[in-house]
Amino acid sequence: MIYHFHIAHADVPTVQNSGHAALAREECVQACWRLSEMLRRFCQSVQHLGIRFAACEPDDQGLRIWLDTHLDGRSVHNLAESFLSEVNRGTPGLKLALTQGQGA
Repeated sequence: MIYHFHIAHADVPTVQNSGHAALAREECVQACWRLSEMLRRFCQSVQHLGIRFAACEPDDQGLRIWLDTHLDGRSVHNLAESFLSEVNRGTPGLKLALTQGQGA
Protein backbone atom coordinates (compact mmCIF):
# COMPACT_ATOMS: atom_id res chain seq x y z
CA MET A 1 0.00 0.00 0.00
CA ILE A 2 1.29 3.47 -0.83
CA TYR A 3 0.75 6.23 1.72
CA HIS A 4 0.96 9.87 0.71
CA PHE A 5 1.92 12.67 3.10
CA HIS A 6 1.91 16.41 2.61
CA ILE A 7 4.23 18.37 4.87
CA ALA A 8 3.88 22.13 5.13
CA HIS A 9 4.14 24.96 7.64
CA ALA A 10 1.15 25.13 9.93
CA ASP A 11 -0.14 28.66 10.36
CA VAL A 12 -0.48 28.46 14.10
CA PRO A 13 -0.75 31.68 16.16
CA THR A 14 1.63 30.28 18.81
CA VAL A 15 4.45 30.28 16.26
CA GLN A 16 4.36 34.07 16.07
CA ASN A 17 3.78 34.44 19.80
CA SER A 18 6.69 32.19 20.73
CA GLY A 19 9.25 34.99 20.55
CA HIS A 20 10.63 33.80 17.22
CA ALA A 21 10.17 35.72 14.01
CA ALA A 22 8.03 33.95 11.48
CA LEU A 23 10.21 31.63 9.46
CA ALA A 24 10.98 32.49 5.89
CA ARG A 25 9.54 30.22 3.25
CA GLU A 26 13.04 28.97 2.40
CA GLU A 27 13.61 27.85 5.99
CA CYS A 28 10.34 25.95 5.91
CA VAL A 29 11.27 24.26 2.63
CA GLN A 30 14.69 23.30 4.03
CA ALA A 31 13.03 21.78 7.10
CA CYS A 32 10.68 19.78 4.86
CA TRP A 33 13.67 18.44 2.93
CA ARG A 34 15.45 17.52 6.20
CA LEU A 35 12.39 15.55 7.22
CA SER A 36 12.33 13.86 3.83
CA GLU A 37 15.99 12.86 4.14
CA MET A 38 15.46 11.53 7.67
CA LEU A 39 12.60 9.34 6.44
CA ARG A 40 14.59 8.20 3.39
CA ARG A 41 17.58 7.15 5.54
CA PHE A 42 15.32 5.41 8.03
CA CYS A 43 13.56 3.45 5.27
CA GLN A 44 16.92 2.40 3.82
CA SER A 45 18.12 1.20 7.22
CA VAL A 46 15.03 -0.96 7.87
CA GLN A 47 14.38 -2.43 4.44
CA HIS A 48 13.73 -5.77 6.12
CA LEU A 49 10.57 -4.24 7.63
CA GLY A 50 9.12 -3.65 4.19
CA ILE A 51 9.03 0.15 4.25
CA ARG A 52 10.14 1.85 1.06
CA PHE A 53 10.56 5.58 0.46
CA ALA A 54 8.72 5.67 -2.87
CA ALA A 55 8.89 9.33 -3.94
CA CYS A 56 9.30 12.92 -2.86
CA GLU A 57 8.10 16.04 -4.67
CA PRO A 58 8.06 19.73 -3.69
CA ASP A 59 4.96 21.84 -4.22
CA ASP A 60 3.94 25.46 -3.61
CA GLN A 61 3.47 25.00 0.12
CA GLY A 62 5.78 22.23 1.17
CA LEU A 63 6.64 18.70 0.24
CA ARG A 64 4.77 15.56 -0.78
CA ILE A 65 6.18 12.19 0.27
CA TRP A 66 5.06 8.70 -0.67
CA LEU A 67 5.89 5.64 1.42
CA ASP A 68 5.22 2.11 0.22
CA THR A 69 4.64 -0.44 2.97
CA HIS A 70 2.48 -3.31 4.17
CA LEU A 71 2.05 -1.58 7.54
CA ASP A 72 -1.35 -0.18 8.52
CA GLY A 73 -2.14 3.51 8.02
CA ARG A 74 -2.01 4.41 11.72
CA SER A 75 1.47 2.92 12.13
CA VAL A 76 2.77 4.74 9.08
CA HIS A 77 1.26 8.01 10.28
CA ASN A 78 2.84 7.56 13.73
CA LEU A 79 6.21 6.88 12.11
CA ALA A 80 6.03 10.05 10.01
CA GLU A 81 4.80 12.07 13.01
CA SER A 82 7.79 10.98 15.10
CA PHE A 83 10.20 12.31 12.47
CA LEU A 84 8.10 15.46 12.14
CA SER A 85 8.38 16.10 15.89
CA GLU A 86 12.16 15.78 15.67
CA VAL A 87 12.38 18.36 12.87
CA ASN A 88 10.04 20.76 14.71
CA ARG A 89 12.17 20.52 17.88
CA GLY A 90 15.34 21.23 15.90
CA THR A 91 14.02 24.42 14.28
CA PRO A 92 12.78 27.06 16.75
CA GLY A 93 9.63 28.77 15.50
CA LEU A 94 8.81 26.00 13.05
CA LYS A 95 5.58 24.06 13.20
CA LEU A 96 5.23 21.65 10.31
CA ALA A 97 1.93 19.90 9.83
CA LEU A 98 1.38 16.49 8.32
CA THR A 99 -1.67 15.43 6.37
CA GLN A 100 -2.06 11.89 5.15
CA GLY A 101 -3.75 10.67 2.02
CA GLN A 102 -3.72 7.27 0.42
CA GLY A 103 -2.50 6.25 -2.99
CA ALA A 104 -0.67 8.18 -5.68
